[in-house]
Amino acid sequence: MDNESKASLRQEILESQKARMDFLKFKLVAIAVLGAAALGLQGTESAGSLGEDIDFILCILPFVCIYVDFICYHNNIRVFIIAQYLQQSGDEYETFLKQLSSGKSQKKGTDYYFKLEDFVIFYTSLFVAFLIIIYGLVKYKPAISGFDISLGIKLPYFLISGVIGFVIPFISKYMYEKRRKASFE
Repeated sequence: MDNESKASLRQEILESQKARMDFLKFKLVAIAVLGAAALGLQGTESAGSLGEDIDFILCILPFVCIYVDFICYHNNIRVFIIAQYLQQSGDEYETFLKQLSSGKSQKKGTDYYFKLEDFVIFYTSLFVAFLIIIYGLVKYKPAISGFDISLGIKLPYFLISGVIGFVIPFISKYMYEKRRKASFE
């Protein structure tokens, strides 16, 4: 493989990493903006035209997290494939990274050195889903026990959104890990 092709592939890796960082920023901003909109507008006069149920915006958060997670995992897989190709073509940097990772894994060569982003991607989604469930239970569970059906009927929306936001990250992480490990073989 010539140096120009290696440089082109290295540039594609860098662009994928930049895109992944942009999506992680988007995830943080989207959580902050949607959360602030839902919780900040609730009970204000400006929310009157939107209705009292402005906090239902919070139910969107797990789906935003899932969307960003899938895109980030996809970018990671793309980087792994290119990195493996470069490493097999004798790229010194990729060979060095594989050596660094080999000492950390029980299965030599199936781990990679930059796992912290995966940790952040996965656990922020779980944390947001957990908060959605807790919010729904705290806000609407007393309504059920107090027999206020109009409020109690809103609880399932938060529970369903939170449970989906809690289950899908495990499924996506499993699929991602399966493909990631396959890229190292």
